[in-house]
Amino acid sequence: MRDGLIHLSVDAAEPPVWWPDGTPISAAGESPQAAAGGAARCALAPTSRLLLQPVRVPARRRSALARAVPFALEESLPGEVEDYAFTIGPRQDDGTVPVVVAARADLGRWRAQLAERGLAEVPLLPACLALAWEPGCWTVAVGPGGEASVRTGRWSGWGCE
Repeated sequence: MRDGLIHLSVDAAEPPVWWPDGTPISAAGESPQAAAGGAARCALAPTSRLLLQPVRVPARRRSALARAVPFALEESLPGEVEDYAFTIGPRQDDGTVPVVVAARADLGRWRAQLAERGLAEVPLLPACLALAWEPGCWTVAVGPGGEASVRTGRWSGWGCE
């Protein structure tokens, strides 16, 4: 028996499903895995709806990074910086920090879908970062709904519909 990974859809009309078999998660949070004692460990956010990018900023304190990173990525965003949430990873040996950017509207939708199923506390992870990684190699997977996720590094990847 395995622990569950939840795959969130790019399409707002599609419910979350268990990964990799695509079994829908009911509004009550039940599924074959849950009924058998499985647990939701992580929700995989569609990589095509995220920006994963390393950023080089001179700030060292986390509070200073949190203020600087959004403006360092402002030109990479299709909308206003206030419409996005930024998650900052650990500083790397090359001085960069990995950043995941998501539209606040998408985060709200995903969180609401999880909460409706009693899974509000399940952490979100970019789908590409759930794939295996080995230096010098890329890993590709196609999830339920047909979104392709590509992991290109320890903290990097991309997705397409």
